Amino acid sequence: MPFMRERDIRNFLNLTAGDMLVVLVLIIFIIASFGFKKKVKGDVIVEVNGKYLYRFPSTADTVISEMGYKGPFKFQIKDGKVRMLDSTCPLHLCVKEGWISRGGDMIICIPNRVKISFGGSKFDAVLK
Repeated sequence: MPFMRERDIRNFLNLTAGDMLVVLVLIIFIIASFGFKKKVKGDVIVEVNGKYLYRFPSTADTVISEMGYKGPFKFQIKDGKVRMLDSTCPLHLCVKEGWISRGGDMIICIPNRVKISFGGSKFDAVLK
């Protein structure tokens, strides 16, 4: 005995033109919302061992090499994005993190005690 008969399936999928329009509008809205992520332009803040080291505007195009707790590290700022290029940590998870570009995003290298954060807020408004 099958779960649903063929006649039941046809009745179940019997959508009107209005139903199809609503489904189509929802699908378009969902797809479009993924393409419009808001980027907040802020400053790139670099801290080593809990101490403030650098603050760069996100519009700077530069590569910086600096000493961390365990050795040197290198990061790049380009086109409003930041990434760690090289580090002396064993697993290189900070390098694998890739580009960050939104307020509140961070790249953290725990063995080297480096934190690179993207200043600014990822929120549009705060309600109290």
